[in-house]
Amino acid sequence: MEVLPPRPQEIKPHPHGIELGRLIQMLHGTKSRTLMQFLVDDFSSIGKVTAARIIEAAGKRLSGRSYPKHIAHAQAVALHHAFDRVKIPGPRTDCIVPIGEPQLLRGLQSELAADFYTVTTRPAGTYRGNPVPGRGGDRLWPPGAGAAGPGRMPGAAGDAGRGGNGRGSAGPGR
Repeated sequence: MEVLPPRPQEIKPHPHGIELGRLIQMLHGTKSRTLMQFLVDDFSSIGKVTAARIIEAAGKRLSGRSYPKHIAHAQAVALHHAFDRVKIPGPRTDCIVPIGEPQLLRGLQSELAADFYTVTTRPAGTYRGNPVPGRGGDRLWPPGAGAAGPGRMPGAAGDAGRGGNGRGSAGPGR
């Protein structure tokens, strides 16, 4: 019997990686009455202390009491740059359902024939203000598969005839 992974939780966007246009949309669409409240309520991983640091780093005559819907484009740009200058904790990861290394390994083994498989996972990162899972897998082609490997055309990258190591990846001598 397989155990289901924990149910994911929806989170607010994380400020690292959010695009300027999205920030401007959020500023104009927020129900928050102050910039401080906007940063705390509309983003994940931002508390009052971090919000105060962001506002201070942004400068441009912004304060915690600034009205978000009246923030000019230049001020929004400064706020956007401040996200990168201030240390902000990473996003929560309970919004991602981790597939897990055993399931990744089983998936590789069911789809690709090989002599050796390996998988790994890493902590979540951010992309466009959202956490993304970190995972990967690799395999070693079986000895009889030929230099290009199964499903690959001779002459493709990694072909032993072009100086590759015969495993489908660049190696020494490349």
